[in-house]
Amino acid sequence: MNIVEVFEETARGCPNRTALFDKDRRFSFARLLGEVDRQAKRLRRIGFGPGVHTLVLMKNSAEFVALVFALFRIGAVPVLIDPGMGLGRFLKVIEEVEPEGLIGIPRAFALKRMSPKPFRQVVHQACWGHFPDVPDLRRGSIDSVEATAEAKSGDTAAILFTSGSTGPAKGVVYTHDIFVRQVETLREVYDFAAKDVDLPGFPLFGLFTAAMGVTAVIPALDPSRPAQCKPFELITQMHKYGVTSLQGSPAIWKRVADECLRRRLQLPLIRRLITFGAPISFDFLDKWRQVAPNARLHTPYGATEALPVTDIEAEEIFTTRQARNHKGKGLCVGRPLPLNEVRVVAYHERPEQIVNLPQGEVGEVAVCGAVVTKSYFKKPEATHKAKIETAEGTWHLMGDLGYFDEVGRLWLVGRKSHLIQTGDSELFPLPGEALVIPHPEVDRAALVEGDSGPVLVVERAAGSLSTEWVLRQQVLSMLHQTPKYSEVEQMVFHPGMPVDPRHNAKIHREELSDWVKKLGL
Repeated sequence: MNIVEVFEETARGCPNRTALFDKDRRFSFARLLGEVDRQAKRLRRIGFGPGVHTLVLMKNSAEFVALVFALFRIGAVPVLIDPGMGLGRFLKVIEEVEPEGLIGIPRAFALKRMSPKPFRQVVHQACWGHFPDVPDLRRGSIDSVEATAEAKSGDTAAILFTSGSTGPAKGVVYTHDIFVRQVETLREVYDFAAKDVDLPGFPLFGLFTAAMGVTAVIPALDPSRPAQCKPFELITQMHKYGVTSLQGSPAIWKRVADECLRRRLQLPLIRRLITFGAPISFDFLDKWRQVAPNARLHTPYGATEALPVTDIEAEEIFTTRQARNHKGKGLCVGRPLPLNEVRVVAYHERPEQIVNLPQGEVGEVAVCGAVVTKSYFKKPEATHKAKIETAEGTWHLMGDLGYFDEVGRLWLVGRKSHLIQTGDSELFPLPGEALVIPHPEVDRAALVEGDSGPVLVVERAAGSLSTEWVLRQQVLSMLHQTPKYSEVEQMVFHPGMPVDPRHNAKIHREELSDWVKKLGL
C-alpha cells in the first residue's frame, strides 16, 4: 500500500469528520479527498505524471496538503526544500536537483524569472494563483482525465531535503513504504486517536495527521522560521479549535509556554506534546508542566534520513538528567523504538560490519529499520559514506556519537564532526556543555576546537549581572568538576551564537570555531 492509498482509505471511512482547519475554512475528509482528486486531474491535464520530479513552493495550507497527496496519486515525486536555509543555498540546491516540474505561488515564478538558471530543466509548471504564461492550478477542466498511477510501496514517493544545519543540505529519497510506516509509528507510539485535534508545526506532519484520520489545524506560523512565530496567535488557534495535540520544533513551544505564563493561561486540553529537531531544557519542561498539566511530553530522536529512532518522555528526562547530565554523561535520548534496530559502532573508519560496541563505550549511532531511508538523491558519495548494506537491511550512520547505558537507553555525546582533539585523546562536547548549562547566567554553551586547544564559548543569559571575570571563574569551576574537562582553560563570551534558523537551537559550531581562531585562541 502507498501513502495516498492510506489517506484515501481513511478519508472514505470518515467522510464527514473534519480533516483540516485552515484559518476560517473547514475541510471534511470528503472535501479534502475531492480537492486531491481535482488537483490530480488538473496536474495530469497540464502534463505532470509518473516520475516527474516536481519542486513544490507553496505556503502551508489545505491546498498544500491536497497538492502533495495529488502528486503522490499521479506518481509524480514532490521535492521539498527548506527555504529557511537562505536564498543562495536554496537556489544552489534547486540547481543540483534539476527538477522537471515546478508548482508554486506567484512569488515562486517571480524567483524563477529573476534566477532562471537553477530552473532550466523545468518542463511542467503550474501556479497556485495568476502568473503570466503559467497554467493556473485553481482552474481548468477535469473531465475525462485519468489521474491515478499504480505506485508500489517501494517506489520513490518524495525527495525531502535536510535543513543543512549539520552539514550540506542533501536530498533524502523517501519511498511510499517509509511514509506508511511513519504514519503507523505515530499512531502506535503516541496514541493518536480520532478525537484528537493536532497542531503540527511542520507542514509534512499535516499529511501524516490526515492519513491517520486525525483533525489538523494549519498553524499560524512560517515553518521555515519557527523561532519567529507569534505565540498568542497559536494559543488563539488552540482555544478556537479545541487542540489536544502539538508537534514541532521546541523553538515554537518555548515561545508559546512563555506567552502562557506571561498571561497566566493554561492549556488543559493538551494531552500530547511532541518536540523534535533540537534538545529541550529543564526550563522548557518545567514551563510546560505548568502550562499543560494534562500533557505527556515526548522528544523523539532522529533525522530526515531516519525518523523516529528513539523516544523519551519528560519524566525520564528529569530523572536521567538529574542523575547523569550534570555529571558529564551526555544527553539521554531514550530507548530505540520497536521498529528500529539501533547499534553503536566503531567510528574512526567507515565500518564494513555493523558490530555493536560494549555497553558504555562511545561509538557512532547506526540504525536499521522500516523508517530508514536507503539513499540520497544524486549524491552517490554521500550515500556510500552514510549507508551500510547488510543482510539485515540498510543501516544509516547518524553522524552522532553516543553509547548505551545499563538499561538500554541511548546517550549522545556530540556530532562525529565536532570531536575535539587534545593530544592523543578526544573530547566530546555535549557532556562538557551539560556541566555548565545549569548556571543561571548561562544561556548557551559550546565547546569547540581552537588553534591552541579546546575553548568553551558562553552566551550570557538575559539579565546576567556578574562581571565577566566572576562568571568565567564560576563556569570553569563547574566544568572542571569532571576530570576529563579539567584541561579546558580557555573561555570566551559570545554576544549571540550562530544557530540554525529552523530550530534556533543547533549551534553552528564550525562557524564558532573559526570565530575563536580569529581571536587567536
